[in-house]
Amino acid sequence: MPKSKSKKKVRNKPKLLFQSPETRYSVLKDQIEQQNEGLEQQKKDLEHFRKNLDALSKSHANHLSLLSNFARHDLKNYTHSIDGIVSTCNADEITNEQLESIRLNIQFIRNTLDDFAKLAVHDEGSKCEFEDLVVAIRTINRTNFAETGITFEVNNNVDVTFNIPFTIMFQLLNNLIVNSIKAFEVQGNSENIIELKAYVDSKKLIIEVSDNGRKIEETDKNFLFDYGFSKTGGTGIGLYHATHLCDTLHGNIIYRDRPSSKLNKCFIITLPIAEE
Repeated sequence: MPKSKSKKKVRNKPKLLFQSPETRYSVLKDQIEQQNEGLEQQKKDLEHFRKNLDALSKSHANHLSLLSNFARHDLKNYTHSIDGIVSTCNADEITNEQLESIRLNIQFIRNTLDDFAKLAVHDEGSKCEFEDLVVAIRTINRTNFAETGITFEVNNNVDVTFNIPFTIMFQLLNNLIVNSIKAFEVQGNSENIIELKAYVDSKKLIIEVSDNGRKIEETDKNFLFDYGFSKTGGTGIGLYHATHLCDTLHGNIIYRDRPSSKLNKCFIITLPIAEE
């Protein structure tokens, strides 16, 4: 029988892939565009971080300024009253009424220092009560309320403990209060009112800050929370920082008109309530 011819194994030769100049250009263009998009996103992220850091720094600076002004104003009044007695009387000339006045002013100084301690920056592990925040807001804005003729009303239907530092919640709420005060400075009424309201709805804490100050123009409503935007001569940091703090706390803040016989605008903060 004739021998069968052995089949030769045919090796598949690698095919040389040839890219035209046009194809190579298109690929490189896509790669460059992707890199540019990545760089642009990094720039946006860095700018967002810079704004948040700037807002935080300015908010802390404002907080320290408020603290120093608060302490200087109150303590100066009390010490001035005591100084008026001790600088004009000898030990054998001081009356019982004058001694009682000195004692009363010393008690006021103690109360002021206690209030000052509540307003100071706390450590990151601290907690705070909603009522303490209300007291702090009343205390630190007392002079501005009086000078601007503002009635500060509180409608609080909750007993809340925040598991976050006092300063964070104080800055969040006080930023809104300060904005309301500035709105009255621009355009005051015969009766200036700021209302702070808190309640629970659908397992969420709702905090509303309303006033009857200068109305917000329709064209400005889309920019209220933008960095640097202000119509009251401020820095434009307060509402931006409030937004940042709400995001950090997994909540949000919105603006709504509130047409009524007493109030016309409202900022609403919504925060989640942690389950036990």
